[in-house]
Amino acid sequence: MYSFADGSLGLGTALFHQHYEDDPNNFGLCVADLSWLSESVSAASELKLQVEHAQHLSPGAHLKFGKFSISVSMQPEKLLDDAYYAMKKLGEKHSRRSYNLRSLVGNGSVVALGSNWPVSLSNTFSSALRECPCFWIHTYTSSAVYAAALEDLVGSLMPGKFADFVVLPESPFGQGTGIFPRVVTFVGGNIAFLS
Repeated sequence: MYSFADGSLGLGTALFHQHYEDDPNNFGLCVADLSWLSESVSAASELKLQVEHAQHLSPGAHLKFGKFSISVSMQPEKLLDDAYYAMKKLGEKHSRRSYNLRSLVGNGSVVALGSNWPVSLSNTFSSALRECPCFWIHTYTSSAVYAAALEDLVGSLMPGKFADFVVLPESPFGQGTGIFPRVVTFVGGNIAFLS
């Protein structure tokens, strides 16, 4: 099941408990029937649950994700776009809670990072990748596979799984730029791209 609950921060349609700092009559746009959504989540409690676009959370939400084994997904590439709006629309206090990976991971949440937004990795994230490459690689790969409930098919190179992987010109754990051109991309064990 996939359901939309609200909109986006930039458009002022993301749904919040507090009104927007720059628009006191606006709490965002609720596009899902919340009682239906709540019933659906309760009925699906045996399944792996995931909250997509969990960039801006209410106080204490990070505790619930870990407690109820709910995976969270966010797109770090949107940080720079959201940063433009966050202070203006959320105010300083509330914008400090945005993209709080440390509190989510520290409370046992599975954090899956990805991008459904066609932009290139910014210098901010190439710098972060150099500082903690294991975390970033894990959240973009293994955690994302777990959150999508695909760990029996992909996510590691083992017999019986699809062999989807890239070959890079240098180790992502070295002191390079953090942005690597692909040399070869394999999909299902077959070459899909060769530079």
